[in-house]
Amino acid sequence: KMKCRLVAAPAILLAANIAGTSAFLSNTRALSPTRLMTAREAVALGLDDEISRWAKGSGYGDVTSSKPNGSSGWASFKRVSLSDGPDLFVKSSGRSCKDMFEGEALGLQAMFECNRGEDGLRIPEVFHCGDLPDGKGSFLIMEYLNLRGRGDDRALGRAVAKMHLAAPTAEAGNP
Repeated sequence: KMKCRLVAAPAILLAANIAGTSAFLSNTRALSPTRLMTAREAVALGLDDEISRWAKGSGYGDVTSSKPNGSSGWASFKRVSLSDGPDLFVKSSGRSCKDMFEGEALGLQAMFECNRGEDGLRIPEVFHCGDLPDGKGSFLIMEYLNLRGRGDDRALGRAVAKMHLAAPTAEAGNP
């Protein structure tokens, strides 16, 4: 694993916490100038700041919690809670947004648009995707869906048929 040295002093991290730029970093007491961070942890710090900036700029308030929610061989996942908005599911990767998330975001948005209403599939709304400012990764921010419980197979079949019969629309990215 690649490692990078954390160069900020704990007092600076605490000040950043108070300022709200990284208010949801967990356990700042464990960070010290000599602690080594993995490259993935370093990217996560930039991701948390980017999520916080986006949430404030979109009128969703502050991030109240950010918890890991699994990973795959190519992406990491988080569940993020906001003070004035919906819970979010955030995917991140070390690759560019164009390579990783642009197509997924367009596909999800198209499915979301043609599944509005009571008899549609429950598709997460895509809020934002982009590259991290340092160019060392990308992210996709979407609505968090609680996928627990048992579904209705007939309703699923009807909803998939409705989606396939939907006319292309500009809102869905299909003019």
